[in-house]
Amino acid sequence: MRNLVRLSDTADFIIDGKAVCDLYNTKGGLYAIKGTLLPKHRQRVEFFVRSADFALFSKQVPAQEDTTRLQFEKMNLSEYKNVMESFISKETIELYNRLISDLTDVFSAGLNGVTIIDFAEDIIEKTFNENRVDLYLCNKAFSSFNLATARHSLSVYLLFCEVMFDFRKQSRDLPFYTTFKQRGKKINFSSDQIRKYALGALLHDIGKIKIPEELLEKPTPLTNEEMELMQQHSRFGIEILDEAGEYSPEIREMVGNHHQAYPVFKDIEPSPLVEILSMIDIFDACRTERPYKHAFSFKECEKVLYENKRKFGWSSYLLQNVLDRTLRKFESHYQILQSTVSGM
Repeated sequence: MRNLVRLSDTADFIIDGKAVCDLYNTKGGLYAIKGTLLPKHRQRVEFFVRSADFALFSKQVPAQEDTTRLQFEKMNLSEYKNVMESFISKETIELYNRLISDLTDVFSAGLNGVTIIDFAEDIIEKTFNENRVDLYLCNKAFSSFNLATARHSLSVYLLFCEVMFDFRKQSRDLPFYTTFKQRGKKINFSSDQIRKYALGALLHDIGKIKIPEELLEKPTPLTNEEMELMQQHSRFGIEILDEAGEYSPEIREMVGNHHQAYPVFKDIEPSPLVEILSMIDIFDACRTERPYKHAFSFKECEKVLYENKRKFGWSSYLLQNVLDRTLRKFESHYQILQSTVSGM
């Protein structure tokens, strides 16, 4: 669908119920002409608009190029290593390279469920007490050289662990107690339990090994049929956990329900773990360049998170802490790396 832009927010394009420009459906067909009055239930449909109309009517901040990635692509391997070693120890970079190799194996379709769990637990063992910010920076800087699903899963895992340890520091505060000890399932913040929950974060997208690679890397919007298949990856993930004999309710809910728009386990209140995972999953998907889109700016990502908070009823306490105590911290380090590389 050349020259069409997918809308993440229709607020600027439907005013007083009327389309301010022509709207297109997911197949590129004309859905509503300019001036059409749309009932409320039709305003929630996924729309596309022409690029020119998007630039004219959108009030969003333009998506920012990932200058770090673009600059690294111009470097040879020696220059590349020198830049990273000025920020991060050589040992951490070597560890990261081993991790990506292992994760590439995890996300290959040739492994059975038991082997996948073994690989994932070994990755957690190697990284649980390492510097998560430095590993995250490696993952961002080296992003153009590695498997997309593996990179995304590693970032989500690192951010999730950081969030859990940040929350643990608040264990004597009333909001912490009411959120994690009284609301629904009780969440345990011992290191062993965080390791267990971290497995759910690392493997949240494992079901994508059953999705054709050409679909995962498709540079244009998915058709309705392709989207339906993509949405099955959560259910495929549960099938892999079944194969592995992994029946932890927390891990299963994280893998099965991290997309709260199409959960595998319906009619259950999302646990705080699922909400945290969903926030991080959405943030990293937006902040990272994909074949079909540029990386969103941090401000745009923040806007998307608040939109999803309204949509899914996320806890304000959880979202504010995830944003302020973890995502902004990691982003500030990444901005330093971006500024240095862009100035070279």
